Amino acid sequence: MELGKTFWFGAKWTAGVILAIWIGMPGAFKLLLICQILDVVSGLLAANNRHELRSALAWRGIRNKVLTWIVVLLVYQLQVQAVGAVLSDTQVPGPMLAGFAAIGFAGAEAMSIVENALRSGLKIPTFLVTGLAMVHDKVFGDE
Repeated sequence: MELGKTFWFGAKWTAGVILAIWIGMPGAFKLLLICQILDVVSGLLAANNRHELRSALAWRGIRNKVLTWIVVLLVYQLQVQAVGAVLSDTQVPGPMLAGFAAIGFAGAEAMSIVENALRSGLKIPTFLVTGLAMVHDKVFGDE
């Protein structure tokens, strides 16, 4: 098989696997993933705009995002394995606890996106900053 055909064969399979994972992913997990991607992009843009681009800070942010997924997947596995039998007799739909965790972390990512936009000099409506700060404080408490 020639190189061009091999490349496109691999690209199609990779796209198919990513699409299958995306379709099967719960909505809260999709929200978290999208927010994390937007946070990385907005963070890189803000740091570049202020000439503060540092690979150590970028790696720390990526490490935190990986740790976020570890926590969300841990909650998911705990619910499925340990609590699944109890919840199967009730009307509780799907992996709710992991979904709640993902939505909570997505709120923190949304706040980070707004902070990055503010650092870049973008004017953000006060109600949006205040609202996201209130959600962040409710989810994570006063840090």
